[in-house]
Amino acid sequence: MKIFHLTVSLFFLTLSAFSQGISVTYEIIQNNLPPGSSVIKALLVDNDSLSKFINLLPPEIASKLPPSEGIIKDKRAALCYSDEGFLRTQFSVRDTLHSMKWQLMGKSQTILGYPCLSAATRFRGRTYTAYYTRKLPISNGPRKLGGLPGLILAAKTDDGFIEWRATNVTLGKVPPINVAKMRARKNIDWNTFVARYKEDVKRRIKYVRSQGTLPNEYEAKMLITSLEIFYPELQTGEGLSY
Repeated sequence: MKIFHLTVSLFFLTLSAFSQGISVTYEIIQNNLPPGSSVIKALLVDNDSLSKFINLLPPEIASKLPPSEGIIKDKRAALCYSDEGFLRTQFSVRDTLHSMKWQLMGKSQTILGYPCLSAATRFRGRTYTAYYTRKLPISNGPRKLGGLPGLILAAKTDDGFIEWRATNVTLGKVPPINVAKMRARKNIDWNTFVARYKEDVKRRIKYVRSQGTLPNEYEAKMLITSLEIFYPELQTGEGLSY
C-alpha cells in the first residue's frame, strides 16, 4: 500500500512540474529548399491548455511571406487556429484539433535523452512517422500533429517532404498565448477554406488568361507544393494545367 501511494504521489508531482509549461525547439529539414539555405527552426510552447507553434524563419525568407500568428491549439475547445493561403491571399482557419488517427509502432529511439516510441498516421495526403515520449506527458507536436500519449520530439513525412527533430526542450514558464485574438478573427472552417482556395486559384488563372500574356492555344501548368495536400491537381505531380 505504501508503494501504491508513493507511485501516485510521484505521478501527480510529475504533472505539476508541467503546469507552468514547456518550450520545444525543432530543426526543420525540408527537401524543396535550395542547397545552402539557412537552417530553419520552429518553436512550440505549451502551457497545458493552449499551445503555439511558429516557424523561426530567417529574415530573407520571412520578408517574402505574409505575416503569420503561427498555429495555436486550444486543447479545451479541441480547436486549432492557423493562417492558410494561396500566394498572398490569407485566410484565418479554424480546424479540428489532432484529427489524425495514429497506429502505434514497435520502433524506439532516444532523443535528447528521452526514450521515444514510434507511431504512424495518414493525414491530408501524406503519411507521417513520429517519435513521442511518455516522459513528457503532453499530447502535442510540431504543426498540427498531436494526439499521442506524449510529446512528439521527431516527425517526418514518409515521402521526405519535411522532417522535424527537437534540438532543445525547456521546462518552466512560457510566454502568454493570445487565443482570444485568434477567436476574434473572421475564422472559417477547413472545408470552407479549401473551397475558397480553389475559387481563388480559378480567379487568378482567369486573370492571367485575360491579360493576353498567355495565348489561348497554349497550355500552362501551375504547381504549388503544400504540406497538407487538399488540391492534388495543383499540389502534386506536374501541377494544374490551364
